[in-house]
Amino acid sequence: MSFSSHLDLGKMIIALDGIKKCLLVLDTGREVKRPTIIDLNEVAVVAVKKSYGSITQEELNYKGLEQFLEKIDLQFELTRGKPTIVLPFYDHSIDKLADRRKLERNADTWRMILSKMLGGAISN
Repeated sequence: MSFSSHLDLGKMIIALDGIKKCLLVLDTGREVKRPTIIDLNEVAVVAVKKSYGSITQEELNYKGLEQFLEKIDLQFELTRGKPTIVLPFYDHSIDKLADRRKLERNADTWRMILSKMLGGAISN
């Protein structure tokens, strides 16, 4: 494999082989470090999914929506009925709040790059 881009996300490393159209994912937080390879030819859509905690109507009067953000994931919806692959980019219980914007930009950047490689529409 020849990697044209890579990103270190703390306990996870992702690397792109643009020529072979595959993404290597290595979870360095696990004891057994077995890589996952995502064949981009089998990906229908790449999307960023944001998950929020519970919000009451009163809270929105004095807090912004971003204060309720709990997770940002990069999702790979695969073809042929294969299960969706989810790569976590931000988790409020693990990551620092100060890093949230940078991690969100990283997720959006990877979504755009990978979506262009798929030749499909860019999905949020």
